[in-house]
Amino acid sequence: MASSSLTARVCAAGGWIALGVAVLLTAGYVRQDLRALADDRAYWTVTGPPCRQVTAADIARLSRKLAQTFTFEHRQFWRISGAASCSGLTTTGAGAKHYDVCQFNAPRALAAGEGAHIVFYDVGDSPATVRAGPQSQVTCVLSARFHP
Repeated sequence: MASSSLTARVCAAGGWIALGVAVLLTAGYVRQDLRALADDRAYWTVTGPPCRQVTAADIARLSRKLAQTFTFEHRQFWRISGAASCSGLTTTGAGAKHYDVCQFNAPRALAAGEGAHIVFYDVGDSPATVRAGPQSQVTCVLSARFHP
């Protein structure tokens, strides 16, 4: 009888140890994921001076056209030159909102929008980041972290 009691205690202790290890591993993975999400949010949250918003007619007068176009999520983006990289970004806290963020390394001029709501920017030689959100809100800053 004494050996079965000892076996039961060893098995119970082993179960508690296994549970403790599982909790510690899970906590480590969650912490790592939260750190990765914070790093990702920092990369896509770009600040800088606002881009100069212009009209479609202003863009039409440029010597080069907005020939490079792509769709990200359901929004359309145009640029004259350079490369682009996009991601989704959701704000934290109450009333969280989702934004599409695209960074451009050397666009010269940009347009972004959906449907009939398109916003045009002349950014010159600067990199730029466009953030498009709910209700067709589009903003642009003269800064980007994306450098291919």
